[in-house]
Amino acid sequence: MWGTVARLMETRSRGPVRVSTLDTLLAVLSSAPGGQWAAVQVDICKFGVLNAVLGSATGDRVLELIEERLTQEQDFTWSRVGADAWLGVVRMSCSSSLHARLVRIRQEVISHTAAGLSRNLRLNLAVGFASGTLATGLLGNASIACAAAKLAPGEVIDFDSEPHVEGAPLIKALMEGASLDQHMELHHQRIVHRDGGVHFEILSRMPGYPTEAVVRAIESMGLASAFDVEVVRRAAAMLSAAVPLHAVNLSAHTVCQADAITEIIGILRRRPNLAVEITESAIMRDEQAARESIMRLRAAGIEVFLDDYGDGSTTLTMLDMPFTSLKLGQRLVSDACSPDVVQAVISLAANRRMPVIAEMVETREQYDRHLAAGVAGFQGWYFHKPEKLKGVFLEAHDDSAELPDICPGWPAASA
Repeated sequence: MWGTVARLMETRSRGPVRVSTLDTLLAVLSSAPGGQWAAVQVDICKFGVLNAVLGSATGDRVLELIEERLTQEQDFTWSRVGADAWLGVVRMSCSSSLHARLVRIRQEVISHTAAGLSRNLRLNLAVGFASGTLATGLLGNASIACAAAKLAPGEVIDFDSEPHVEGAPLIKALMEGASLDQHMELHHQRIVHRDGGVHFEILSRMPGYPTEAVVRAIESMGLASAFDVEVVRRAAAMLSAAVPLHAVNLSAHTVCQADAITEIIGILRRRPNLAVEITESAIMRDEQAARESIMRLRAAGIEVFLDDYGDGSTTLTMLDMPFTSLKLGQRLVSDACSPDVVQAVISLAANRRMPVIAEMVETREQYDRHLAAGVAGFQGWYFHKPEKLKGVFLEAHDDSAELPDICPGWPAASA
């Protein structure tokens, strides 16, 4: 059943194990056009943590042992990709048999590594594979399946047969630098101001796939910044300068990437009706990098909202950063939160001329309570359910006419 692949490069020698280059893998795939091939990616989950905890010498030894065991599969040709992952190709005829074989190989690699270290190491390996007759895209599909395997520890994921490889077409387009127009929709949700003004939050949706699962897969593939830049670029292309302010949410990874921020500033520099939202998780990820990004965005004239305040590892020092506005997360808006806590946050923000928005407002009681506390804006299904962005703005919730005409310090660009 297993075809023999002519080795174009010797993968083992005395001393350190050697593997082929990616060019060699592509050459192998091209050596028998029309044949049935499989590509496999093996990745060490959280290798950076393993390396930091056990030391670089142990980390290097782990890599050697994994590579040593993988190259014992004589009909595979393997290549190291990055510091802690391998891609392999093999001729095949039955994906179900390959799946069973890869399950066995995964376990044997873990056992081989533990034996080589003389310790019981709990190593988590993600394994994904893809099969087909065309070399084009095969390696990328294996990488996508491996990313899905990271979200399902212990599983070996088949790109073609496992339904939980969420958002695979979009991820593939991101990897290839192709347009996302056929794989993504932009929606927006209205945010109502106390003075009757409005602005909107932009939400990305992947038709046919659960948003959270796709976002996790994008992040696990290291594509979060590329995705955020494309969302910003598409929003700028769809929205004219005449529409109200729209804010795009940036991932924690993007906020801490100087190059991505430079690209986003270039897109938004002369678009005063486009802004960004940053979650507190971005600040906790790398406070110094996040602060520098916020300063650069504000210096370029771009409004920056602090999103989901109170839902994660909140600190009061976040309020010293030059945000345009602060958005209370679900925990602070919920009925279980003490009113004096909300009032304290609003007072601190007011001292910094930072209007406060209550998110996830779904009932009249929540609206009344936060209106009395001095919240400057409201977002949630009580006012407006997200809708596909088409340049058409629906009427606000009927109760918007009852909002008091007071909103001191609200940013002029969002009115």
